[in-house]
Amino acid sequence: MRFTLTYLLLLSVLFPAIGQQNFWTALESRSALQQPLQERQYKVDSYEAFDLNLQGIRTALRAAPAEFTDESPLELLMPMPDGTLKAFSIVKTPVMAAGLAQRYPAIKTFRGWNPENPRESIRLGFGPNKGFYATIFSDNGRVYIDQAGPAYITYATRENPNTELYQGFTCEVKDHTAEAGFAEDSQVSERGLLAQATLRTYRFAVAATGEYTQYHGGTVEDALEAIVLKVNRLNQVLERDASIRLELVENNDLIIFTDPETDNLSNGNTSELLSQVGIAINSNIGLPNYDIGHVLNVHNDFVGNGVASLSSACNTNKANGVSGITLPEGDPFVIDIIAHEVGHQFSATHTMNSCQNVTAATAFEPGSGSTIMAYAGICAPDDNITDMTDDHYHTGSLEQIFNYTRQGNGDNCPTKTPTTNAEPTVEIPLEDGFWIPLSTPFELTAAGSDPDGDAITYCWEQYNLGPNDVGLGNPQGDSPLFRSFSPVESPTRVFPRLNKIISNNFDNTEILPDYGRNLTFRCTVRDNNPQGGNAVWDAVAFKSDETSGPFRVQIPNSDTVVWTVGDYQEVRWDVANTDNNRVRCYHVDIKLSVDGGQTYPFTLLEGTPNDGSAFITVPDAVSTDARIRVEAADNIFFDISNADFEIAPATVPGFALTLTPESVSPICLPEVTSIDISTEAFLGFDQPITLSLDGDLPAEAIVTFSENPVAPGNATTLTIDWGTFVEDTFSLEITGITDSLPPAVRFLNLSTISNDFSELEMLSPANGSADIVLSTPFSWNEVPDADLYDFELATSPAFGDAVIYTESNIVETTDFVPDDIIFENNQFFYWRIRPLSEECGPGEWLDPFVFRTASISCEDYAASDLPINISSNANVKISRLDILENGTISDINLSDVEISYQPVNNLKVSLISPENTEVLLFDQNCLSTGLIRLGFDDEAPFGINCPPLTGQIAQPEGSLSDFDGQGTAGEWQLKVEAVGSGGGGAIESWSIEFCATAEPAKPSLLTNEPLNVPPGGGNTVTTAELSASDETYGAAQLKYRIITLPEHGQLFRGGFELAVNDHFTQETIESLNLVYVHDGSDTQADEFVFVLENPDGGFIGTETFNIVIDEGAVVNTREEGLNNDLSLFPNPTRDEVTLQLDRPVEQQADVMLFNLQGQLLQQVRFPSGARQMRLETADLPGGIYAVSLRTANGQLTKKLIIRK
Repeated sequence: MRFTLTYLLLLSVLFPAIGQQNFWTALESRSALQQPLQERQYKVDSYEAFDLNLQGIRTALRAAPAEFTDESPLELLMPMPDGTLKAFSIVKTPVMAAGLAQRYPAIKTFRGWNPENPRESIRLGFGPNKGFYATIFSDNGRVYIDQAGPAYITYATRENPNTELYQGFTCEVKDHTAEAGFAEDSQVSERGLLAQATLRTYRFAVAATGEYTQYHGGTVEDALEAIVLKVNRLNQVLERDASIRLELVENNDLIIFTDPETDNLSNGNTSELLSQVGIAINSNIGLPNYDIGHVLNVHNDFVGNGVASLSSACNTNKANGVSGITLPEGDPFVIDIIAHEVGHQFSATHTMNSCQNVTAATAFEPGSGSTIMAYAGICAPDDNITDMTDDHYHTGSLEQIFNYTRQGNGDNCPTKTPTTNAEPTVEIPLEDGFWIPLSTPFELTAAGSDPDGDAITYCWEQYNLGPNDVGLGNPQGDSPLFRSFSPVESPTRVFPRLNKIISNNFDNTEILPDYGRNLTFRCTVRDNNPQGGNAVWDAVAFKSDETSGPFRVQIPNSDTVVWTVGDYQEVRWDVANTDNNRVRCYHVDIKLSVDGGQTYPFTLLEGTPNDGSAFITVPDAVSTDARIRVEAADNIFFDISNADFEIAPATVPGFALTLTPESVSPICLPEVTSIDISTEAFLGFDQPITLSLDGDLPAEAIVTFSENPVAPGNATTLTIDWGTFVEDTFSLEITGITDSLPPAVRFLNLSTISNDFSELEMLSPANGSADIVLSTPFSWNEVPDADLYDFELATSPAFGDAVIYTESNIVETTDFVPDDIIFENNQFFYWRIRPLSEECGPGEWLDPFVFRTASISCEDYAASDLPINISSNANVKISRLDILENGTISDINLSDVEISYQPVNNLKVSLISPENTEVLLFDQNCLSTGLIRLGFDDEAPFGINCPPLTGQIAQPEGSLSDFDGQGTAGEWQLKVEAVGSGGGGAIESWSIEFCATAEPAKPSLLTNEPLNVPPGGGNTVTTAELSASDETYGAAQLKYRIITLPEHGQLFRGGFELAVNDHFTQETIESLNLVYVHDGSDTQADEFVFVLENPDGGFIGTETFNIVIDEGAVVNTREEGLNNDLSLFPNPTRDEVTLQLDRPVEQQADVMLFNLQGQLLQQVRFPSGARQMRLETADLPGGIYAVSLRTANGQLTKKLIIRK
């Protein structure tokens, strides 16, 4: 038989390190392949055939650099199933330990990646029996390159399913009690601490039965070559998904048996093999010399079998893995069986929901499932999602594998190789807890990135657990609805698949929820890094609402619909109660597709009310494949019209008028309403369009068009300044009039909401309060437009990380007491509120109030006669404390009261003074707990909370103020009375605290006058504007603490920009080191708010310092007695600026250049005795800067503008 081959030998055979080398030639005739293909048990019908220069490619591959080196990879072209050649970068990758590889030098393995698309990876190799082989992860699925007779074929597995090879496989995972299950939580966390940029290599001992070896040729080398091929393919998955590599152990050839009669392995009997494999491996390899083991065997019928001990890798039963099939090659063996059983050995359990051997704790996939740890193709026919397994692990499996190999026993034995691969990131920009309507399509989008620029892929998978074995297409409770698909480049998944929605052809593998239930989805991002992949995930949880849906497009919805460009057409949809209080979809977006629903490049309306109808202007988008999509503007659901319709071209000159938006609700007054009005001309129409607004508006409203009339093709903006807080709904008309066409009328619907919070005031504690002890209520006045209030309490006016208590959505009260807050003495605290409208959202935070807790000094006295045992019967015990110091009691508290007794509700505890006054502290509270650990203070905000063992400060049953006026000296007694029998206990500790309150003297604010500043310039704050004094402390100890910053400029202390909670002192002002620099904006005033403090805790509450922006402002002189000033020229400048003084400076002076962020960019010495110097600005970008000349007496500051 003759056939013609065309060879392109190229120069690459002679020079294998240069360029992309090609050793492949497409076959012109396939006749020579007919017999080899017929003899194959793995049938291939769809393929491309190539001749391979085997010697050439072997020579080139032997020269490939080793992985993890700096050498450039080998570039090879590989044939693809579509007949094209694709370039891959290739490096050597070991699958055998070094000693084993030396003994079998003819077996070589490599890996690679597509440099143009690193998502695509390749595993390849060659040997004495199998010739050359390759497996490719491509964007279009799995690709194999196999030898077929004298040539090679390249084919996609999805086009050649070989379903009979998948039928009948069973997995008999052992040690079910060890399965690590998951408790489903509506708040599913993302993967964080588990991430590792480390390649973990496990020593893999793979035994082969004599029958397996006979199948592959009969020699140890034959079977080893087949095993290497499978491990290479297995590593392709494990390294990508989990950064795990398996490497055959040094003496793996000792456990490859060639004689079925003497191997002591029961080929085809999975359960017996499981008990035999450990003996075979341990006796030949040795228990310490491998990390995970397995045995491969051949079955005599079309039934595949596997079994493994769960979480056995690195453990004493680590050899317990068995895989077998009739045709032990290809993905039906490697992916469906071996990868599945190895997954068990790394702790992964089954993920299918309806089949035999379901693991309830991880049954995340409907029906048979489709991922590696599921049972694709081997369940009841009605439960099978697919006939062949997708070659990736489900996110639930990944979590189990990561937990075991990073934090469990599986982390104890691998060799860990650090890589330079940083993990990717993923975030789902949705908050948990929202609702969607029933039977309505939806889509989820994640945001992923990779710091190394790796080509990341996304895999959205459902993560719900519910009743098992319910059957595919018959979910119950929270059973999974949606199958998993292979990772893809797109961050978005449509549920169900978009092609199903477009064709209206749905199946049981993706079912929209048609009853109320929980829905949780994870998005796993893989970085596909060739050094060892990282996978991270995030999750979102939401619910389907049984009272809403299905949400459906109604018009247009037929293939008989014809629209004309420029028409004003209605789009109608069934709201289906999606505007209820659960789904809360109040607005929708309307989009147009011109390619049959695949993409939607035209947004016809954005944020239009979800009221079931809207009118749109048909854009110039002629098509016979138009579809309309109506989607929730603030949710994830949508619907698409059912059929393609036509958009016909315009036939007469005219114009289109489009409002964006055409409806606004609510308008939260006093905001100004803006409506964009766009126009479009058809067939050369060019007459000006005159616009008018008709309808009843409030008399105070001011209506303007930014351009009127407007030329066709141009746009204008309608602005309505309402000038009032009226609440109403307005149906308005915008009319466009031209000289020759009928008026075009567009409807505008507006609804206003009063959002006036101007009368809101914070009341107590009042600004500047200084006598707060332990706790205080907070109050403010009620304003009609506020539905709710947010409250924050902080130890810094910056709030943020300093917030110690926050309460959101406070309703039905303007008096508020924070829970469990006990204030420390002698501390400043800041509080603020903001109003919220349910329809308009939050208003602005009010400027904070400051208060200081009382300045209290206390003396503590602890009992020393402890512990005192309390017997189990009714009795009284007394602990005594002698105090020698005498004084008059004004405040007494108890701390560190600790008494054990079971139960404490059989105890009464009292304090008795030297004058025999008795106050009851604890009176049989808190049921059956066995410990009291409390403090007691009359001014505590709460009584005793149970259980009483948190150390909280509580109000006593009696009143400690009964001791006020008595003396402190003498014997104090803690009396503990057991009023019933119990388990006994002891008085462990107690202390008395006598406190006195001091009232620190306040400083005095002498001057607070406005500072005048030229626009874009700066000025120094002097004592003429701001000054304070104190009877005890000097200027350096009087602090002005910044509460709020200027909005239109910056405040500098000695050249350093101040922030909220920073301070300056009176000395800062007196030394002329406090400077305000205006930002150059068109403003007339600015201000900052401060608190004045002294070291004793005396202070004056928030005060406002006003700043006037004035063209005629006189800049304050910094050098007293010198009529000196600083000028800059040219200003604006480009490459340099000259600084000039009115008179020379005879002392040391520094010139500093700051940007508007307060960063010091340059600092140089001004020449002594000089009046001028130059400053280089060529390297600075254009912008506004501040130039300061600083001396010991102060500084001069000027604005500098640099233009480029």
